[in-house]
Amino acid sequence: MSRSFFEAFLLAATNPKALLFYMALLPQFLNPERGLASQASTLILTYCGLSILSLTTYSALAHVFRSRFMTQARYDKFRQISGVILMGFAAKLLINMR
Repeated sequence: MSRSFFEAFLLAATNPKALLFYMALLPQFLNPERGLASQASTLILTYCGLSILSLTTYSALAHVFRSRFMTQARYDKFRQISGVILMGFAAKLLINMR
């Protein structure tokens, strides 16, 4: 488990899109006349806390919905409907390319 966590953390920490996003967003909220390290730490910890809270909530809700509503028959039907929708998107893309 710790190896998977480390790999996921390394992947997220080195994601160039995320780094550029934070470099563009965070400086707007920093006051250069005050300590930058404490301000940046507060913003980063707040963001991380909210991210963990929201992802944990999504995970818990998904588990509840799956255990209560997803039977094998419903799962099979869901996969069939999803496949038809994806084929419809592919057909639309094919038609728009011409």
